[in-house]
Amino acid sequence: MSVWDQISPNFELSFDNIDSFLAVGRPHGVLGIINTGWTDDIAVLTRPAFPGLAYCASAAWQANPVDRGAFFSDYARIVYPAAAAEVSAGLIAVGRAEVELAKSNRAHQLTQHKPDQFISKHPQVDEKRAPPLRALQEQYL
Repeated sequence: MSVWDQISPNFELSFDNIDSFLAVGRPHGVLGIINTGWTDDIAVLTRPAFPGLAYCASAAWQANPVDRGAFFSDYARIVYPAAAAEVSAGLIAVGRAEVELAKSNRAHQLTQHKPDQFISKHPQVDEKRAPPLRALQEQYL
């Protein structure tokens, strides 16, 4: 679950990762997936990550990918039956907002660094890392 450095979970990124891991693993006999909730920052709230943990749990046990279009309404109906419509709409809205914040923040972070700050003090690492980082710098700077 991608929530460790954000205001709220990035459900889109998390669901993409979960679906990708399972799509690659299933043909090789993978029986499940481990989903972790990292709370490195004291400000991370774990409750907003619960829908993502539920998504991962259901995705691991289903033969087919989870229907993302119905997931939040199904989740809200089970966990918050008295307010399912509101909770579902809220989760969708918060998810969209986090994606937009992540895009904006990523572009901002790249403009706040000097090009040489992306290069390590280890030449063997720089050779592998520098070209993609320079490409990112060119794209966003």
